[in-house]
Amino acid sequence: MASPHKLPQAISETRRALENTASMLLETSESASPLPELTDKLLSRPPFAFLHSIVKVLVTSSPLSSVLSTTELSTPGNAFTRPQKLAFLIKLFEAISLITEERIDVFVVPAKVIAGQDVAQTLLFLRELAKSVKYPAGKINGAVESVKRDGEVKIYQRSVRVRNTVVRMQ
Repeated sequence: MASPHKLPQAISETRRALENTASMLLETSESASPLPELTDKLLSRPPFAFLHSIVKVLVTSSPLSSVLSTTELSTPGNAFTRPQKLAFLIKLFEAISLITEERIDVFVVPAKVIAGQDVAQTLLFLRELAKSVKYPAGKINGAVESVKRDGEVKIYQRSVRVRNTVVRMQ
């Protein structure tokens, strides 16, 4: 977990990354929507509905949208069950990891994001999401196909195995 004095810096970096990406999407896509208000309070312990609305804005106008079902993108974030939230995040983490080649699928635990227990890792996820939608469509499409082929159960099991190995090595 980030120390309390580093959290404001992480919040600022995350806000800047999200706003830059959203403004780029608004300039290049007619279907892009504005981000929800990125207040310190929401970013310091982001609820799932807030995360979902950010994902929806950033992903909808990118090829990354096809990693999520239409239902996952159109359903309000507060209407998801816990297993649906986990599946949603697992698929996103894997796709983002494949696109950016940063292993957030290993270091960011979906259950902790949902519970609001690891704000620093949640902010890392949001920054990597903002970065991932800027990649070329070919790289994004390759990641999407891999996620669809493997499915969230296999992806989750693989992430847990790697995470457990890292913990044992420490």
